[in-house]
Amino acid sequence: MAGHREVSNKNGRRFLKLEEGDSLLSAYLCDGSEQVCLLTRDGYGLCYPVTDVPIVKGAGKGVTAIDLKEGDEVLAFELSTAPDQGPAALNALGIHEKALPLNCSASRGSRGKRLLRKGTFALWKRQPEIQINKQEIAEEG
Repeated sequence: MAGHREVSNKNGRRFLKLEEGDSLLSAYLCDGSEQVCLLTRDGYGLCYPVTDVPIVKGAGKGVTAIDLKEGDEVLAFELSTAPDQGPAALNALGIHEKALPLNCSASRGSRGKRLLRKGTFALWKRQPEIQINKQEIAEEG
């Protein structure tokens, strides 16, 4: 975070550049040991090391995290620190599915593993937000 502490313009610091039609689903602090875990609305899951995402000093356009089919979208994104930990979503029948490093590991930018044979995911059962202590971050630098 040290490279992002200083204000870069009169409006503050810009962390990313979004193209038209893009959106930010979630953002997390990481230490490099985590797995990026994603679920798509159409039922695909993908996990890969967070180190596969390049670190940029300024505002970046991001990377292709997962190869989406036409009409699909990323529904859930979490960082996992354990092989049995990842985002959970409910399908239309109310059944939970998770994208776990154990069963969804593949290369960044691939389609991932098909978790649902029929239907789509309806709801991301998001983990509670982690509170960030700004004082601790300032003391690290």
